[in-house]
Amino acid sequence: MTTPQKYILTISRILFGLLFLTSGVGKLMSGFTATQYLEHAVGPFAGIFQSMAGSPVVDFLVVGGEIAIGMALISGLLLWVTAWSGSLMMLLFYASQFPPKNGYISYHIIYILVFFLLAVFRAGEFAGFDWVRKRFKK
Repeated sequence: MTTPQKYILTISRILFGLLFLTSGVGKLMSGFTATQYLEHAVGPFAGIFQSMAGSPVVDFLVVGGEIAIGMALISGLLLWVTAWSGSLMMLLFYASQFPPKNGYISYHIIYILVFFLLAVFRAGEFAGFDWVRKRFKK
């Protein structure tokens, strides 16, 4: 991978992390609850998601997950785990509103693809703590 490609990948990772971090912090500051979102779940999995409505555990996992994913992406730490966690979160969000109103390709699918690309190209190893972890592993 060329140096400009590494810079683009690093900047993309950090901006993607800021997207998740600001979303999570915004939810935390506003007293977010997933209740209304889950009550309006549709599709074949609607019953499962509707049964989770009102759970403080779900609220914590959404907010905490977004903040943790954002911080991990920004720092470049444990990106493989972060990519799987973020993909799982996006898959659950996608499944709660399946099928999407505007076609099957929603932003959740695009986010899963971005997580996959960041993991495959080992984006945490460029200007991230995965680079430090890799050096001490040897």
